[in-house]
Amino acid sequence: MKNRWLIAASAVGIHLCIGSVYAWSVFNLPLENAFGWAKSDIAITFSLAIFFLGMSAAVFGAFCRALWPTYFRYGRCSLLGYWSYSRQSWC
Repeated sequence: MKNRWLIAASAVGIHLCIGSVYAWSVFNLPLENAFGWAKSDIAITFSLAIFFLGMSAAVFGAFCRALWPTYFRYGRCSLLGYWSYSRQSWC
């Protein structure tokens, strides 16, 4: 391993990306109040997010192992960071 800190930082980034899905429960009550949606309607989006998280891990896991795993980690974290930043209301 050339740089262990770089690998550790990318692993933390991946865990933050995965953890952002589980923070969805914070938005349940504001969405219910703002739009009048039922909790079951809001839960569908969480179910879809978890489904696609699992499917993407299954499908792209083979690619990551074969094609430079470190570059895939940086790419995923960069794309999620850009997406999160671009969706902020204060931008």
